[in-house]
Amino acid sequence: DCDREALLDMIATGMEITVEEVKDKKIYVDYSRGAKDGALRFPVHGDHIATICKNLAEGKLEIKGSKVEGARVLDGEEEKKYWEDFIAFKNKQIQQRVDEKRSKKKKQKRH
Repeated sequence: DCDREALLDMIATGMEITVEEVKDKKIYVDYSRGAKDGALRFPVHGDHIATICKNLAEGKLEIKGSKVEGARVLDGEEEKKYWEDFIAFKNKQIQQRVDEKRSKKKKQKRH
């Protein structure tokens, strides 16, 4: 059972810092419980990203005591597609919230 908190713990272990420090660094975990894949977004590029990725892929770094099937740093077209998909997902979420608010207002006017 992987979750965002477990991924934050793994990042903290990999960077040898606390989970609070991970959060302070604005490292973003893009993962939904039960999903096969997830993404970690680091606001500052650096060697720590490649090191965490390598250690995950080699099984030296685990998530809740389990090794992952693979890990890699996205770049080029793959990174571009990730961002396009992420932005589309967020825009859809925003639109759904707007639609829900409109629907609630219409229902309230009827009563």
